[in-house]
Amino acid sequence: MIQRNYDRKKKYNILPEAWEALYVEQKRMCAICGVSIDRPGPGIAKNDKAHTDHNHTTEKVRGLLCGDCNLLLGCAKDKPTILRSAIRYLSRHEGYSYDLLETAMEG
Repeated sequence: MIQRNYDRKKKYNILPEAWEALYVEQKRMCAICGVSIDRPGPGIAKNDKAHTDHNHTTEKVRGLLCGDCNLLLGCAKDKPTILRSAIRYLSRHEGYSYDLLETAMEG
């Protein structure tokens, strides 16, 4: 635990007390999807643990995320334009199941 606190301070410039306050403020939930997240530690699955999200330019901590949402932002390169484009894409195809799309492609 001491090593993890040191790593957070070194990497994100956040004190253990500030990280804990953020964790409690977010009600132990991902800031994006609201799924429950745990403090990182032994025996905690990677996707279930709280990931410290930060701005890659300023290194300022933005919040705590689950593994999926952290990956989502990383894959989108933290660019709102990519995320908005993905939302538009999903909205255009809302209501279509993969089964229907696969059937249409086969025919």
